[in-house]
Amino acid sequence: MFRTIFKKFFASEWEKKVKEAQHEAELIKLKANEEALRIKQEAERDARKTLNDALAVEKRVTKKEHILEEKTRELEREKRSLERMRAEVEEHRKALLTKLEKIAKLSREEARSLILSDWESRLKGEIAKRIKAAEETIKEASEEKAKEILVNAMRYGVTDYVAEYTLSVVPLPNEEFKGRIIGKDGKNIRAFELATG
Repeated sequence: MFRTIFKKFFASEWEKKVKEAQHEAELIKLKANEEALRIKQEAERDARKTLNDALAVEKRVTKKEHILEEKTRELEREKRSLERMRAEVEEHRKALLTKLEKIAKLSREEARSLILSDWESRLKGEIAKRIKAAEETIKEASEEKAKEILVNAMRYGVTDYVAEYTLSVVPLPNEEFKGRIIGKDGKNIRAFELATG
């Protein structure tokens, strides 16, 4: 009987422990599932964000590529248009030259020399005006330079001329005056020379 009670007691304890362990395992499993779900949702959210960012970048790049392609096509169209216009202008120029030759009954060289002589006669008056203006400018500048040279010559060269040709003789009543004018050891004479040059 003791064995039976003992078995029952341990069996119930054992069952209780097993149930607790099972319950704990269920809780751990539930928490693990919740954590796995949370991680999965975060990963999906990050993946969606990364995908959206990549799609936005791709959209911008594609848009820029389309703009670039359109500009390239537009430039090509403009280039072709310019080439057509250049060809048309060249054709018109050739046609006008041919017409000019026919009307004037001149060759291209004769027409060219005629045009050049016409321009030369037109420009002669302008060239003469410019030459005259240049001569006037040179004349004025040379007159100014001559005046400047004359003033400098008068300023620096006159002292020698004046000293040579403007002497005045003053009579002195006696030798004492002469001594006073000369001064002691010729001191006054040197002062006069410095003052008058």
